[in-house]
Amino acid sequence: MAILMVLTAFPVTTAMAAGSSEASKPADGTTQGRPFVSDHPSHWYRIPSMVTLDDGTVVAAADARWDGGMDGGGNDVITARSTDNGDTWSYTWAGYYGDNGNKFNKASTSYCDSNIATDGKTLYMLSTFFASGVAINGTSANAQPSKDTGLDSQGHLLLARNGGDYDYYVGAVGADGYASIYRTSDSTVVSGYKVNGEFELFKNDAYVGCVWYSNCEFQAKKCQYLFFRTSADYGKTWSAPSLVNARKSGEKFLGAGPGRAIVTDDGTICMPVYVYGDNAWGSGDASQATSFIYSKDQGKTWSRTANFTNTSSFGGSGWSSEAQLVDLGNGVVRCFYRNGKKKIMYCDATWTGSLYRWGDVVDTGIDIWGNCQLSAIMYPYLIDGKRAILVSSPSSTEGRKTGAIFTLLLNDDNTVSTEYAKKTITAEGATFAYSCLTVLKDGRVADLYETDACDFTYKVFDIQSLTGMDVDVPTTTDIQMNVGQKKTLTFSAQNVNNSASDIVSLSAAKEVPGATANKATDANYSGDSVSVKRALYTFTSTGTEYTIAHAGMYLSVGTNGKAGYPGASTPANVTLRAVDGGFQLLQDGHYGLYFMEKDSKGNVVNHFERWDFEGKDKDTKSEAEVLKATTFQLYRRIRTGETGSTELPGYIQVNTVDDGEEYLIVYHGTDGYFLLNPSTSTTNMYAHCLKANGGSTVDGYNVTVTANAVGNAVVQAGLNTYNITVVDGDLAVTGVVKYDPVIYTHGDASGKGQPYMYCGSLISDGSQAGEKETRYTLKDSHYTISGIKCVEDPTANIKYADGKLSGTLHIADTAEYANYNKGETVTIETSLADADGNIWTQTDKLYVASNPVAGHAYGAQQIWGNWANSINLNALIFVAEGSYGNTDRKTTADTKNIGNAINIEDANAITYNRDETILGHSFVNNAGDKYGGLGDHNNAGGNIGDKSDILYVKDANTVTAYYYYDMSSDSNQGIKRLNTSGTQFSFDLAITPVQVAGKNVYIDITNDVAFPSNDKLNYLSGEGFTTPTAYFNEYEFGADKQYHTVTGTTNVLANTTATMNGVSELQAETKNSWSNKYYADNWVNLGITFQVKVCNKSIERKPYTEAVNKVRVSTDYTKETWDKYTTALLNTEAYLNNYTLLTTDETTKDVGTVLKSTYTGLTKRADFTELEKVVEQNKAAYDKGFAGNVTDTDQNKYTVDSWQNFENAYKAGADLLAKYSEKDRNNVAGFTPGPDSAEKTTQTEIDETATQLKNSGLVVAADASAYESARSISATIDRTAFPDSGTAITNTVTNGNSTIYKAYNGKDYVNLPAAKQGMVDDFTTDLLSYMNVGESSQSGRSFNVVCTVNGNAFETQEHKSLYYYGTIAHLNFDAYKSQDIVCVVHTANGDTKIDLAKCNYQLSLLVQRDTTITVTTATRPNVIVADYFGTILGAFEGATSVTVKGNTVKVGDTVITAKDSPKYTFTGWTWSEGTHVIPAGQVAKIVQRGTPTGVDVDYTVSNSGTAANALINGATQYTAHVINKPLKLTSDNAAYWTRTVNGVETLASYEQNVTLFSANTDTTYTAYASLNDLPKNLQKQAESGTPALNGVGFFADNKFTLSCDYSAGANVTVLEVGVIYSDTKNGKDTLVKGGGDDVKTVVSRNVANWTGSPNSGTFTMTKKGSDTGSHYMRMYVSYRASRMNTQVPFVVYGDIYQCVNGAVTAVN
Repeated sequence: MAILMVLTAFPVTTAMAAGSSEASKPADGTTQGRPFVSDHPSHWYRIPSMVTLDDGTVVAAADARWDGGMDGGGNDVITARSTDNGDTWSYTWAGYYGDNGNKFNKASTSYCDSNIATDGKTLYMLSTFFASGVAINGTSANAQPSKDTGLDSQGHLLLARNGGDYDYYVGAVGADGYASIYRTSDSTVVSGYKVNGEFELFKNDAYVGCVWYSNCEFQAKKCQYLFFRTSADYGKTWSAPSLVNARKSGEKFLGAGPGRAIVTDDGTICMPVYVYGDNAWGSGDASQATSFIYSKDQGKTWSRTANFTNTSSFGGSGWSSEAQLVDLGNGVVRCFYRNGKKKIMYCDATWTGSLYRWGDVVDTGIDIWGNCQLSAIMYPYLIDGKRAILVSSPSSTEGRKTGAIFTLLLNDDNTVSTEYAKKTITAEGATFAYSCLTVLKDGRVADLYETDACDFTYKVFDIQSLTGMDVDVPTTTDIQMNVGQKKTLTFSAQNVNNSASDIVSLSAAKEVPGATANKATDANYSGDSVSVKRALYTFTSTGTEYTIAHAGMYLSVGTNGKAGYPGASTPANVTLRAVDGGFQLLQDGHYGLYFMEKDSKGNVVNHFERWDFEGKDKDTKSEAEVLKATTFQLYRRIRTGETGSTELPGYIQVNTVDDGEEYLIVYHGTDGYFLLNPSTSTTNMYAHCLKANGGSTVDGYNVTVTANAVGNAVVQAGLNTYNITVVDGDLAVTGVVKYDPVIYTHGDASGKGQPYMYCGSLISDGSQAGEKETRYTLKDSHYTISGIKCVEDPTANIKYADGKLSGTLHIADTAEYANYNKGETVTIETSLADADGNIWTQTDKLYVASNPVAGHAYGAQQIWGNWANSINLNALIFVAEGSYGNTDRKTTADTKNIGNAINIEDANAITYNRDETILGHSFVNNAGDKYGGLGDHNNAGGNIGDKSDILYVKDANTVTAYYYYDMSSDSNQGIKRLNTSGTQFSFDLAITPVQVAGKNVYIDITNDVAFPSNDKLNYLSGEGFTTPTAYFNEYEFGADKQYHTVTGTTNVLANTTATMNGVSELQAETKNSWSNKYYADNWVNLGITFQVKVCNKSIERKPYTEAVNKVRVSTDYTKETWDKYTTALLNTEAYLNNYTLLTTDETTKDVGTVLKSTYTGLTKRADFTELEKVVEQNKAAYDKGFAGNVTDTDQNKYTVDSWQNFENAYKAGADLLAKYSEKDRNNVAGFTPGPDSAEKTTQTEIDETATQLKNSGLVVAADASAYESARSISATIDRTAFPDSGTAITNTVTNGNSTIYKAYNGKDYVNLPAAKQGMVDDFTTDLLSYMNVGESSQSGRSFNVVCTVNGNAFETQEHKSLYYYGTIAHLNFDAYKSQDIVCVVHTANGDTKIDLAKCNYQLSLLVQRDTTITVTTATRPNVIVADYFGTILGAFEGATSVTVKGNTVKVGDTVITAKDSPKYTFTGWTWSEGTHVIPAGQVAKIVQRGTPTGVDVDYTVSNSGTAANALINGATQYTAHVINKPLKLTSDNAAYWTRTVNGVETLASYEQNVTLFSANTDTTYTAYASLNDLPKNLQKQAESGTPALNGVGFFADNKFTLSCDYSAGANVTVLEVGVIYSDTKNGKDTLVKGGGDDVKTVVSRNVANWTGSPNSGTFTMTKKGSDTGSHYMRMYVSYRASRMNTQVPFVVYGDIYQCVNGAVTAVN
């Protein structure tokens, strides 16, 4: 509130006006970063107080100690408030007296220390206050305070008058903001005096001082007081103080305990206080003692506890002083206090039902500097599952230095746990004195504390880093979701509130399982069991390293932390090194996290440490020991479908780390599982440790939120609030799953051969030998597959498990797909659930083909040398492993059989039997739909001897096996890429052994099978393949399938193809011998002609690989660019995965180039979330419009500039949202093209628009009500009262208007911010100063007053001749009482004769212009001739006779003619016609007689409200037959009279009884007994005392006449009355005083003051010669009134009447 605001005509309880000799209260202002800044405006600030309100507003208070810094001598109370957690502050004054001149002054009043409490909405402040000149500290004042309370038994403030006894007291403050002063003797009011809420004294409405000041007429006692104030508007303004009568008589001092007070859970206000004895501070046990006052009725009445240092529980030793209170609930208040024991100490007070009773004092044993104020608050949320008290104090035991915040945990019985946390918040040894803590709305803790500077430091701390403990604090999170999207949100409570169920729906809450562990102070780990969620670290990738953090605490094993303590308050880059069993966590190249199970002496210690691999620790342990102690396991929370571990329920161990994920860091030691606990402690090693105990707990509740419709919703439970914005959009993703390029299908095994040899819809899953597999890899563990479908086959049942597909797919399942070169490209849609439960879709193009049969050759023959003795069987299969067998082949050379070996995969799975004459069951042409083999059989006998017979199974002219090889791919079926360029590859050839069986078969199966070394028999040929060589050199029946790898080299250019042909042949020999006599050699030659079809799709592969290398989600990008990208991606994928596309004919589509273009063209969509939010938040204010910004008093709340800025910003935001419709915003580009672009485009506009709206905060306008009141006053002042005719006033108003206001919508509104209140106040001050014409002012015009008596100079009683406007010149003519005196007062407006006898020869002349008073004395006349009204027309001395004739009287030679009057028609004189002799010694008085003129006019009276017995001339109705008939209005209790003419009611009089005169219009007069009874439109005028005036014009006796009456309130002074006349000007702005040379001001000197008061009267003015021409007249009253503590001259005017050629009419 600005200083001059309180100077309006309407008293305000927060008034803090300054007298003329006092300093001006500094204007309100703003600061940054801290509430009070040195020299803004005070140099010194001390004694911080601070609280947080429910809406998050932080309010601070302090002593403004100006340039002194002392405990007295002029201190004032300043407060500041912040709505942004302390970034910016607005300060104002809660308590201010200007008697110190805003500097240290021992003789002045002073505040000293305050505390603040709040119930979350209302603020309560208790302040110590000293009357002027005293203070408890002798260096701060002239004296110490009296031990008297200064109050009477009722709590009234006692006053002494002019140094007398204290015989007066101040009453209660009334509704008008003032209290009367009463006499203690009889409780009667001292008339004319009153005191406002700030104890400032007013005499006859004028400020004359303050009862606390030494120079005031009424003074309070020189002692110390307690002031109690409140604020109901969040600290913007403060109430006037009430006095708390708590100090007992005999106590010199009872001061407020500085810092905070409390409001308990039952609404009791408790405010700490302490007494201070006669001794010096802390000099004895009783020198100080703590108590607190409390009120259960919001501060109306107060009680006080005992001083607990005087209780037996205190033990009679020590002292207590400034204290802070904490509400423990259930009627228990804990008191922490300043003491001399250098410990944190407290004592509890318990409510008994009638009083608070102290318990025993408790010494916590925690070291501090006790002899200093401390701050203690209850933290509103549980810390480590317990209630906790935070204490701020100097932690050094050597003085006020080294500030720290202690966290004291409370046990269930309210005792303080032995476990506590200490956070040093200043440099070691840095100054730290008084402080005050508060908890911000977001759970952080702020500390406002004194340093060695002149003001305070303000710091904010994260509660976890402050305490190093687990704390659940309120969170508010903004989330954007797409329609259909799901998110899993975690809440601390189970019952969740949803503000908009049509926008989002909620699942039932599910418990979040958690594990427990024990805290420790030593290796026993016997501390409390707590949830291990407190030990979760967030791993954030920095590229190759990680920062590992938990709520502002960081894992640090390097140089930025303290050696041995694995925690720091600053980030560190940690390297994760994967090792067997877990990870090593390394930093700075040679440090690592280490777990010490035993110390060097063999003692079990079990705690985390730091290991220096290259420094002091090197070689102290074996490599194996170090590896074990530096290997840690990482655990994360389980996800849907996962089962937690036994050691840590709800968590599973992982071997990979995801960026941004939370993990437990665990060591599996000999004695159990130990967890690294986030802490920054450097004193307690075990603060960093937890030990798992196998227990489980509930860590919260997960709720799945489904977005149903576009809109906004707020979802809240417990400490968690989510603001959800739902927009329209899809959920597509790429890069999460990598599939093999081909899905193979096959039929069942109902016929011969293997299932894969048949066409069918079964997906090959490798479950049987020979089956292919389609494998997939989940590249991002944040997703899980929830379903796979094929767009082209809605009936497909694709299953997925263990990284491979199975199930059914009805594509390529018919006989036509038996062709090795036949397949289809299909669209696979994979549904992926993220951790929030959202279902994303990844779309892929894969190739589907029937499972190929590898190209192979089967040969078997039986020979014999002696039928009875030498039978030789030889059978085997030669396989081109993984190849596509030629299923197109219909015939072969040599009529070899086309078909399949029934089983070419499993060694010895088929048997060649003796005497088998056909292929039989081992090789047939009906084994499946796909014939990839070539086989033959010989059983025709043989010859004895070497190479008796050879069976050849080969077809050199037809390809047996095909390989498809894409040089750019690692996923070629059956063929392996050996280098990144793909120029080298390999594949396997294999022998599948076949069993032989039959009677009399003589074969040494282990030794008799051989492969000749002749290259021509065992060889591989073909360009680009390895050198021909013997591939197989041994054979063993019953052995496994045997392989040999073929390496190839190619150099095919991109987007070209090549065909590499080769042939491989092997010859196997078996020898049969019996008795070394009969033998037979059996030779089988098997050959495979193969072809490698080579292509190079690297141009397409490269952009594809880049595109899918990182997960991309559709919600990040515009729909247009996403659709283009995914279309190109699928086209490219279809091309890459098409195993038949080995030519370049389709590459003309240039899919790779298109993909590259669309990938780099991916454009991140604009995020409108913040803009939508701030527009919505400000919509209500904007919708109200500026009209909603204007108060009932027409004062705008906010500046025009800020409103227009806000309006423009809001419009810009709303217009921008309108520009992009809600459904189209997902296609608005926010960034330059590029999938990871950070360069904003439209997003800049959106962000800047949102920021502009956020920062366009409406600025509170300065309070111009006082200025407007002063300006309004200036519009009605009498400008003739000023030397410059009011020019300075006009200029001030002109400058003030242009500076303060700005036009908006055609009207001026305040445009100066509250921070510039001083400018407004300066204009107000100047305006009031210029308008002041009070007796003590010299602002008004000065005039000369000259008096002569009989031509001789005569001096005024003031002995001066120069007088200021409106002042009184007094003249004493007592010396001339015995003589006849003629007194003529001459001014520029004419002469006025005054009968001095009527004023008992004491002339008091109101000076308004230069005045000459001429007094002549003579012998008393013996003949006096007078008019109707007694005005002397002539006076004669020594006359002997008079002659009366007609309308003349002749005395001697002088003839006097009767004076015309419009009110009377002349009828004669009081003496009859003729000549009359004047007897000696007699005085003859001859007076005109006449009959009243005019017409009948009816007058009535009435009562209103409680007015009673209103009469006019003794009746309720009166008819006046002529004008100017007296009308006597009487009433038993009227306070006001009104006049109603022609239906218009105006104020007529302020008198109970009044005499008016009849005019020419029917009139009703109404009596009112009180102000409130008056019509509303008249109450303001009546309250201000503004004169009521009525001037009625008419024409009578050939004269223009104005009949006038007026009445003014008792609180104004009428200076003069009269009329304004002109024969040219008739405007209301021109027919005024000082209106120019052609405007004449005529002062009436013949006023009938019927009530005896100059404030009311009647008079008549006539204008001679007005029967022709134009004439204009109006009545005026000049008066002086106190406005805003300023004596201001005013003038009010009546209606203007015009007389044109004798016809009188009203102009307005």
